[in-house]
Amino acid sequence: MPKVESIIFLSQQNIPLRGHRDDGYLLDDAEESSVNEGNIRELLKFRVNAGDGALKDHLLNASARATYISKTVQNELIECCGNVILSKICQRINNSGYYSILLCVQLGGGEGHSQSTYD
Repeated sequence: MPKVESIIFLSQQNIPLRGHRDDGYLLDDAEESSVNEGNIRELLKFRVNAGDGALKDHLLNASARATYISKTVQNELIECCGNVILSKICQRINNSGYYSILLCVQLGGGEGHSQSTYD
C-alpha cells in the first residue's frame, strides 16, 4: 500500500509528514508545482510521477472521501504503525533472556540530564 509505505519511509528517515498546506485534492494540475504541500503529499506525488500507476489510478478515480490522504487517516496509519512497532519490541523483549532500560531524566528545570540504566 503506497501510502503506508510512504509513511514508514518518512518515519524511518525522521522526516515529519505534514506541512502548511496538506489538504485538498492531491493531483490538481491547476495548482502551481512550486507550492510545498507537506512531505507525505509531495512523496505521494513523486511516486505518481515516477510511474506508480496503481496509486495514480486510485487518486484520480476514488471519491474525495476514499483517497485516504487526510490528516485524520494519516494519524490513524501512524498509530497503527506505532502499534506494530511496539508489538515487535515487546516480542523481542519477551524472547530475550536479558534486557536493560535506559532513562534520560531532565532535572532542575532544564539545567542538565541524568542517565540511569536499570538491568
